[in-house]
Amino acid sequence: MHALTPTYRPVGGVIKVFDYALHALRLGLRVQICSREPYADSLPIFQIPGLEALRAGGDVTYRGDYGFSATPDDVVFFSWPTHYEQIAARLSPTVAPQRVIHVVQNVRHANPEWIDGYALRLLTRPMTRVVVNDRVLAAVDPHLNRSCPAHLIPLGHRVEYFSRPRPPGLGRPVRVGYTTWKSDVGDRVAGALSGDRGFRFRAVRRTVAWPQLRELYHWCDVFLGAPGPEEGHYLPGLEAMAAGAVVVAPDVGGNLVYCRFGQNCLQVPFDDAGAYVDTLRRLAARPEEADRLREAGYEEVTHHTLRHEREAFAGVLEEVTSTPPRPAPHRRRRRPPARPADIVVTGLPRSGTTLITHLLNRLPDTVALSEPLGPSRYKPLRIPDEVGDMIAEFFDAQRAAILADRVAVSKAIEGRDTDNFFEAAPTADGLRHDIAERGRVGVDKELSAGFRLVIKDLATFTALLGHLARRFPCFGLVRNPLAVLASWNSVDIPMREGRSPHAEWFDEDLGRFTSREGERAERQLRLLSWWYGRLRDALPPARVLRYEDVVASGGRALRVIAPEAERLDETLSSRNVNELYDHDEMRRLADRLLATGGAWRHFYGDHEVRELVAGLDRPSR
Repeated sequence: MHALTPTYRPVGGVIKVFDYALHALRLGLRVQICSREPYADSLPIFQIPGLEALRAGGDVTYRGDYGFSATPDDVVFFSWPTHYEQIAARLSPTVAPQRVIHVVQNVRHANPEWIDGYALRLLTRPMTRVVVNDRVLAAVDPHLNRSCPAHLIPLGHRVEYFSRPRPPGLGRPVRVGYTTWKSDVGDRVAGALSGDRGFRFRAVRRTVAWPQLRELYHWCDVFLGAPGPEEGHYLPGLEAMAAGAVVVAPDVGGNLVYCRFGQNCLQVPFDDAGAYVDTLRRLAARPEEADRLREAGYEEVTHHTLRHEREAFAGVLEEVTSTPPRPAPHRRRRRPPARPADIVVTGLPRSGTTLITHLLNRLPDTVALSEPLGPSRYKPLRIPDEVGDMIAEFFDAQRAAILADRVAVSKAIEGRDTDNFFEAAPTADGLRHDIAERGRVGVDKELSAGFRLVIKDLATFTALLGHLARRFPCFGLVRNPLAVLASWNSVDIPMREGRSPHAEWFDEDLGRFTSREGERAERQLRLLSWWYGRLRDALPPARVLRYEDVVASGGRALRVIAPEAERLDETLSSRNVNELYDHDEMRRLADRLLATGGAWRHFYGDHEVRELVAGLDRPSR
């Protein structure tokens, strides 16, 4: 069994992946665990009882990436939805979809806003599901692909680790414990009762190892559950029950798998600090009630053990491994990898790609469309082959519409082709805004049946450029990196904040960095290097054009895309030194650029950045 995890930090979702890896090992499978984080025997996750059996050796191996290869006899196990992209790219065509097992631990998989709806769309793909409680199952069930089974396996836990026998009643004062990871309601309760000597409070305020959590549960008489609003299975409440603490918690869905309100715990409205206070006071006045709740809690936790989980998983594995391989697919004759007349153009935002589509539209027998594919086209897709197929179909559809109706889809200003989508001057917020719209544009020129059709897009095409370059003639555009950064900071686009949602959608590592890095300039530099690096790695040098060469040649540099461009002689001016750019900011950015590495150096030398700085006091040409 290949098991994927994003990290080795011992948080709930990661521990559950390891739990199932341990189940598989004890049920006779060899286990390979894949993560981009480096493996070490000393990792904290191996301090969790039982997981020391998953240290590398014997039937357990580790990979420092997701580069596993699954055969028809293997099983693949994952929890994080976005890992499916890695899995789908590595499955043999003969691997039955039932052999891919997705453990679904949270109701938010059915939330169309989570991960931009990717988790919800993933539910419609065929694979085996393991769902951790009936509330989660009810949320995802309407969306599940029915060609593969979904199994309800109540989430197992190491409840015995947290167990503690208790004397009757409550302490004096009543000791109240809580955590602040997901809510500050515990602090508000403690503040409201700060003058009452009948209560003492203790909180764990950061993610800690299990011994510290166990110490909190063992110390407190009452535990205040503070789950999030879309909780799949709130483990601290179950752990506190095992320790004999009386649990006070709201109903947020996943709790109901073990919460029997009024029987083994007490219910309060979500995030209502006053209700917690009133409940604590009533409980302190009736300490005998704690004995009844505590005994029912002890009984409840016996149904949530890893043994129960492993026994149920054994049945799932038996069913999965008895699934025969898929028959080998017939080899299809694929679309020619490069129909010469269907051309892909990409490049850095603000590098001049709109200018070159404008110039290409001046050539005979050529139509160039600028960013005709909106986000809704991509969001249902995560697999490069699917995107490539969609783009090929879009080429066909646009070619047919142009020949039949003389219309196409493209970004334009008032339906007209242009060389710049942004306002000529900044508005009150100091930025220029995109005033172009995607829509139908007229195509008013004579065309042959096999006319040249160019489609330009930026983030998505660049993210998938290695794949697209195997199917289409692809070209990229670069520009002096200092000018690119200056332009990013002058217009209202995500790159100004060092983000590119469409690029991050297809590049998990880029998204992880840009969402974590707090400094905008550092995000911009990383994003800039990412863009140059993709162009460098995916395209031969002859297919990467420099903005400066296009301008200096009057457009003739585009001859590598369309030979007819040899006849262009446009009057073009470089915007690298632009009066709309913040020149002081450019000087600061130049220092950062020159002090750090970056893939931009494959296309530009340090001297070209310095020359641009030297020209800042001269007016733009």
